[in-house]
Amino acid sequence: MPRADKSYQTQPPYVRISNIPPGYQCFHNLNNDHAYGALIFARSSLKAHNRTELSSNNISTIQFKVNSSSITILSVYLRPTDKNPENSLHNLCSILKNDSKTSIFCIDSNAKNRIWGSTVSDAKGISLEAAISSNNLHLLNRELLECPITPIGTSFIDITLAGDNINNNFWAYLDLPSLSDHPYIAFNFSLSDSSTLNTRPRHQVPTIQRLNKELFRTTISKSIQAVKWNFTTRADIDASLAKLNGILCRDANICKKNLKNSSIATSKNALVE
Repeated sequence: MPRADKSYQTQPPYVRISNIPPGYQCFHNLNNDHAYGALIFARSSLKAHNRTELSSNNISTIQFKVNSSSITILSVYLRPTDKNPENSLHNLCSILKNDSKTSIFCIDSNAKNRIWGSTVSDAKGISLEAAISSNNLHLLNRELLECPITPIGTSFIDITLAGDNINNNFWAYLDLPSLSDHPYIAFNFSLSDSSTLNTRPRHQVPTIQRLNKELFRTTISKSIQAVKWNFTTRADIDASLAKLNGILCRDANICKKNLKNSSIATSKNALVE
């Protein structure tokens, strides 16, 4: 199964490509406007090929096989001057058609939305969020509180999207210097079929029956006291609410009961986890 280190997506490459790492191929369609371009480095072992109908200076697209399924990966740069970034996503999905179910989009969106970590949501971010939903794509970005590393000096405008048949259980910022205001992002994925589609919500919160209430009260109290809250502006309040939601979800999962050992299980075979 492809691992996160088998391909690298970059937007935008400000320099010329002088060296390609051994064992890798570089896919791009860069021109003189390459400061706003995109490219992909992929392991040669993937035997990937370029999808020319989905490639331009600011979009690089490759496709490769995993067993009998085709995986498509897109590296996309949306310019800050693009007032309607949702149109680009709609156009790509209309070309991909059914292939969008096994596609992954790595996008420098230049659009802000709280759901992918921005402190505010702007008009472009809101319209892009609607396009993501209407094209049945899933945002892989984790809540900042769920990430082991929270980068500084970034606007959080890089997003990772996946189609319905893509499962993901790891997405994180890397603690490595990137020489730009965009941090490195690593993620993995696997394929799912119709019987194993991952349809869980972004935050899976345990039911009240599965919650150790006393431990939760203690844990959530400590977590809330440890945060420096700011309610000066409406944006501060919205950001604080999003942060509180993340804390509640995280601490609730920390305080789940082990039902196999609880009094709820009345016999060895009473519950199936």
